[in-house]
Amino acid sequence: MGELTASRILIMNLLFRGVVLATDDDWLTIQDVYERLGKKVPMDTIRSWIRSGKLPAYKPGRTYLVKREDLEKFIRDSRTKPDEGT
Repeated sequence: MGELTASRILIMNLLFRGVVLATDDDWLTIQDVYERLGKKVPMDTIRSWIRSGKLPAYKPGRTYLVKREDLEKFIRDSRTKPDEGT
């Protein structure tokens, strides 16, 4: 499960109360997203993507939670593609 941080405790509490209907591993905090992106994208940029709606997220309290599958789709869809003619 990883390190037991305040964000992980929040997720666990939400899971326990039935607020989030998935496993802990299905949800990522902004810190988790930052780490998955190799710490190359500032956390403020990740928050900006969430606020603009580019990266879907949930905010059941004070913390944003991103579904792992939504991050994977965001990464796939953000891939730059070479021009067809080159």
